[in-house]
Amino acid sequence: MLIGLLQSCKDEIEMLENQSRTEVSAGSEQIRLGAFEKNKEYSPLFIDLVDDFNQKATCNDSKYPNDQIFGYTMSTLNKILKKSYGLSSLKSNLKSGSKPLGVTNAKIDLLFKKYEEIW
Repeated sequence: MLIGLLQSCKDEIEMLENQSRTEVSAGSEQIRLGAFEKNKEYSPLFIDLVDDFNQKATCNDSKYPNDQIFGYTMSTLNKILKKSYGLSSLKSNLKSGSKPLGVTNAKIDLLFKKYEEIW
Protein backbone atom coordinates (compact mmCIF):
# COMPACT_ATOMS: atom_id res chain seq x y z
CA MET A 1 0.00 0.00 0.00
CA LEU A 2 2.77 2.49 0.86
CA ILE A 3 4.43 1.82 -2.50
CA GLY A 4 1.12 2.60 -4.22
CA LEU A 5 0.79 5.85 -2.25
CA LEU A 6 4.36 6.86 -3.07
CA GLN A 7 3.90 6.10 -6.77
CA SER A 8 0.59 7.99 -6.82
CA CYS A 9 2.24 11.02 -5.25
CA LYS A 10 5.19 10.86 -7.67
CA ASP A 11 2.88 10.59 -10.69
CA GLU A 12 0.71 13.46 -9.51
CA ILE A 13 3.71 15.72 -8.82
CA GLU A 14 4.96 15.06 -12.35
CA MET A 15 1.53 15.78 -13.81
CA LEU A 16 1.24 19.04 -11.87
CA GLU A 17 4.74 20.12 -12.86
CA ASN A 18 4.29 19.36 -16.56
CA GLN A 19 0.80 20.60 -17.36
CA SER A 20 -1.24 23.76 -17.16
CA ARG A 21 -4.05 24.05 -14.58
CA THR A 22 -6.71 23.38 -17.22
CA GLU A 23 -4.94 20.24 -18.37
CA VAL A 24 -4.42 19.11 -14.78
CA SER A 25 -8.14 19.42 -14.06
CA ALA A 26 -9.02 17.40 -17.15
CA GLY A 27 -6.28 14.88 -16.39
CA SER A 28 -7.38 14.58 -12.78
CA GLU A 29 -10.91 13.78 -13.82
CA GLN A 30 -9.71 11.06 -16.21
CA ILE A 31 -7.50 9.51 -13.52
CA ARG A 32 -10.33 9.47 -11.02
CA LEU A 33 -12.94 8.12 -13.36
CA GLY A 34 -10.68 5.57 -15.05
CA ALA A 35 -8.15 4.32 -12.55
CA PHE A 36 -9.84 4.51 -9.16
CA GLU A 37 -11.62 1.17 -9.28
CA LYS A 38 -9.44 -0.68 -11.78
CA ASN A 39 -6.20 -0.49 -9.86
CA LYS A 40 -6.30 -0.54 -6.08
CA GLU A 41 -2.54 0.14 -5.97
CA TYR A 42 -3.04 3.51 -7.65
CA SER A 43 -4.84 6.29 -5.83
CA PRO A 44 -5.86 9.79 -6.85
CA LEU A 45 -5.63 10.73 -3.15
CA PHE A 46 -2.95 13.38 -3.62
CA ILE A 47 -4.82 15.06 -6.47
CA ASP A 48 -7.89 15.05 -4.20
CA LEU A 49 -5.92 17.03 -1.61
CA VAL A 50 -4.79 19.63 -4.16
CA ASP A 51 -7.68 20.28 -6.55
CA ASP A 52 -11.27 21.37 -6.07
CA PHE A 53 -12.99 18.61 -8.08
CA ASN A 54 -15.33 16.39 -6.07
CA GLN A 55 -15.91 13.33 -8.25
CA LYS A 56 -18.58 11.92 -5.95
CA ALA A 57 -20.70 15.06 -6.29
CA THR A 58 -20.01 15.47 -10.02
CA CYS A 59 -20.73 11.84 -10.91
CA ASN A 60 -23.39 11.39 -8.23
CA ASP A 61 -21.91 7.97 -7.50
CA SER A 62 -21.02 6.58 -4.08
CA LYS A 63 -18.13 4.52 -5.44
CA TYR A 64 -15.98 7.68 -5.43
CA PRO A 65 -14.52 9.44 -2.38
CA ASN A 66 -16.36 12.50 -1.08
CA ASP A 67 -13.62 15.04 -1.75
CA GLN A 68 -14.39 18.36 -0.08
CA ILE A 69 -10.70 19.17 0.39
CA PHE A 70 -8.52 21.38 -1.78
CA GLY A 71 -5.64 23.75 -1.43
CA TYR A 72 -2.73 21.61 -0.29
CA THR A 73 0.49 22.28 -2.17
CA MET A 74 2.61 19.45 -3.47
CA SER A 75 5.49 20.82 -1.40
CA THR A 76 3.44 20.49 1.79
CA LEU A 77 2.24 17.02 0.83
CA ASN A 78 5.79 15.93 0.09
CA LYS A 79 6.86 16.98 3.62
CA ILE A 80 3.87 15.18 5.16
CA LEU A 81 4.52 12.05 3.10
CA LYS A 82 8.12 11.87 4.32
CA LYS A 83 6.77 11.47 7.88
CA SER A 84 4.11 8.93 6.89
CA TYR A 85 4.45 5.16 6.65
CA GLY A 86 0.95 4.19 5.50
CA LEU A 87 -2.57 5.45 5.02
CA SER A 88 -3.40 5.85 8.72
CA SER A 89 -0.24 7.83 9.51
CA LEU A 90 -0.77 9.97 6.40
CA LYS A 91 -4.26 10.78 7.65
CA SER A 92 -2.95 11.56 11.15
CA ASN A 93 -0.18 13.77 9.79
CA LEU A 94 -2.66 15.69 7.61
CA LYS A 95 -4.90 16.24 10.62
CA SER A 96 -2.09 17.34 12.95
CA GLY A 97 -0.32 19.66 10.48
CA SER A 98 -1.33 23.06 9.22
CA LYS A 99 -4.27 22.83 6.85
CA PRO A 100 -5.43 25.04 3.99
CA LEU A 101 -8.28 27.41 4.81
CA GLY A 102 -11.56 25.51 5.12
CA VAL A 103 -10.00 22.07 5.57
CA THR A 104 -11.14 20.39 8.78
CA ASN A 105 -10.39 17.07 10.45
CA ALA A 106 -13.96 16.01 9.65
CA LYS A 107 -13.39 16.68 5.92
CA ILE A 108 -10.15 14.67 6.06
CA ASP A 109 -12.04 11.79 7.71
CA LEU A 110 -14.74 11.99 5.03
CA LEU A 111 -12.20 11.86 2.19
CA PHE A 112 -10.24 8.99 3.72
CA LYS A 113 -13.36 6.90 4.42
CA LYS A 114 -13.52 5.52 0.87
CA TYR A 115 -9.77 4.88 0.68
CA GLU A 116 -9.88 3.02 4.01
CA GLU A 117 -12.72 0.86 2.68
CA ILE A 118 -10.68 -0.23 -0.32
CA TRP A 119 -7.34 -0.73 1.38
